[in-house]
Amino acid sequence: MRKCSFDSCTYSITGRCIRGTPESECPHLQETHDFEDSTSLTEELVEGDWQRPQEGSVAGDAVLRPTEEIPRLPSSMTLGREEAQELMCSEATTMVGIVGLPGSGKTACLVSAYLLLSRGSLQGYDYGDSRSLMAFEQISRGSRQWASTESQRQLTVRTELADDRQAGFLHFKLRRATDGRLLNILLPDLPGEWSTSLIDKADSKRFEFIKSATAMWIMVDGREFVDAKSRNYAIHRTRLLITRLAEIGTPSHIRLILVPSWRDIGEFPQTAFDQIEAEATSLGFRLILSPIASFSGNNLVKPGEGVADLFDITLSHARECPAFWPDDQRCKLRKLSGFRSL
Repeated sequence: MRKCSFDSCTYSITGRCIRGTPESECPHLQETHDFEDSTSLTEELVEGDWQRPQEGSVAGDAVLRPTEEIPRLPSSMTLGREEAQELMCSEATTMVGIVGLPGSGKTACLVSAYLLLSRGSLQGYDYGDSRSLMAFEQISRGSRQWASTESQRQLTVRTELADDRQAGFLHFKLRRATDGRLLNILLPDLPGEWSTSLIDKADSKRFEFIKSATAMWIMVDGREFVDAKSRNYAIHRTRLLITRLAEIGTPSHIRLILVPSWRDIGEFPQTAFDQIEAEATSLGFRLILSPIASFSGNNLVKPGEGVADLFDITLSHARECPAFWPDDQRCKLRKLSGFRSL
């Protein structure tokens, strides 16, 4: 291959001398051996002793290997919707829906159950596992801080979610003492403002998970029902909440449990329960009463009283089994129309 050593010459591009001199007479044309060298190098690579890399060889691999991920412990905070769904698909899990106005004792009930389990005092159940221990610790922090002279009226922190659009679920795996079975239970810790918005504005977008629930806790402030002045209004709001649950498509077979808090203040009035039960029955629900005392300022009522009974009702899947081979009473006569003689 030839190239011109004259700076302004375009021979390498056009193939002609810029001065019009014939190739044989141009003093600036020089022979180059780059192409020959590259050709010979290519021939050596093709005709050389090349062998395919053996299995396990690192030939042809990337220069930098990806860094190995160090195993990490789970965050143990509240489970998201995807994590809860993954758990329900992999193991038998009871999903509980919890609704209630602000101050009804939703978080206090969860904290009481957690503290009872941590001491081995939840009658009939032992702690098995939890994927949300840090979340339980976070909401129960206030219950470990007592004033020197008198107990606090607010023992739990106010519920605030990082994502206000979807629920956060707390998880327990309990070992039932009667049969030794391990039972998973998912408990949402929701702000009371969600239930207020559901009652006043029928805002049900954030309650879609209720359709997957097996049981529903309707938390109410027991003090409002003990006080005769606020009782009628509390009954009205509770009946309206049940109506809203029916409107958003809550399954009628779900176990609807009315959970009055502050049992240490006084017993839940039977007349109030009868009115609420009548509303639930008219909507196709079966309502069960389960009062609790998450904490207690009364020496006659122990802290956590009723919480174990609430878990018994929630985790009880006993239903009437249908007849395996039902006897049809509508027709006892043999049908001879299908027979004929040969």
